[in-house]
Amino acid sequence: MLSLIKIKDKKGKKKIYVLGIPFYTKTAKNDFIKRSYLFSIFQTKTYKYKTSYYFLKIKFKEKINIENLVQNKNNPENLKGLETKLKTLIQCQSLHKETFGPYKYAFKDKTVVLVASGPTAKYHLPIENAIYVGVNNACLLENVKLDFLFCQDFYMDEEKRNAIVNYRPKECQKFFGRIPDFRYERCLKTESAKHVRRCPQYLIERANAKEYYVQDEYQNSFALDIEREPLTPAGIAFSAIQFILHAHPCKIYLVGCDCSKGFFYKSNITFNVEYQINAWNRVKRHIDELYPDIEIVSINPVGLKGLFKDEYTDNYLESLSNEERAALNV
Repeated sequence: MLSLIKIKDKKGKKKIYVLGIPFYTKTAKNDFIKRSYLFSIFQTKTYKYKTSYYFLKIKFKEKINIENLVQNKNNPENLKGLETKLKTLIQCQSLHKETFGPYKYAFKDKTVVLVASGPTAKYHLPIENAIYVGVNNACLLENVKLDFLFCQDFYMDEEKRNAIVNYRPKECQKFFGRIPDFRYERCLKTESAKHVRRCPQYLIERANAKEYYVQDEYQNSFALDIEREPLTPAGIAFSAIQFILHAHPCKIYLVGCDCSKGFFYKSNITFNVEYQINAWNRVKRHIDELYPDIEIVSINPVGLKGLFKDEYTDNYLESLSNEERAALNV
């Protein structure tokens, strides 16, 4: 006989069934508790200092728990984190208005190419009359001329730093990210992020760069208004895409956003950025909801294959083996 209500409670996970249908699931993760209701139509994620609410896996609300932020006032780490976040939010209000305010709807009816440093970037063929927004060492590409350049992690050697600072000084506007103290210290203690370095002040002046903030508290979401909110620290390409969306073009091409290993140039430091695929999925949901009038095209996608509209160039396909081409199904 089918039970009206059945409860399964295992270590770290609890499920409640109503007439055999999974109605409620509670899962304890390392830093949050996830609750799902009725086939995950509605979900919540409760962190120490906030709760995020999702409908059909799209976040529609976030509530900051101020009491939890301040109740443990004897913990210096908590106070330091709160102080940094509040300071960033306050300073962000005026800095971002100056940095991003002039660009709201500036790309209306235009085509923009976002150029990252993934291996496939070297196969890019320039698109006529497009606006080019690059990140980090995308300025080393000989086949493009960037109009804007974003950088927020200055781990690279002096030669590559100089390449960024001195790149097209009168034609390319640079944007350099500020990494708050609390986030920077956490990066240095994290194996995958211990290489992170902040931008020296003299480089900001030499590059005539505009500055902006990234902030950990917002790493699971994207700013609704970048003139008032910090940008997500998920990766430099995500800072650039938030800027592009703010300027609101009609079409965006993604180049070198491979979500794989390595760069189009030689480097002593290499990353496996497959983890960014999840962030790009959040970008797509963000665009589908708030910018459905903007067309997104991936050029020679690797990790992003199938997420946006895919296009492959002949020179890239010719560089692949028969097996690799067959795997792409193109």
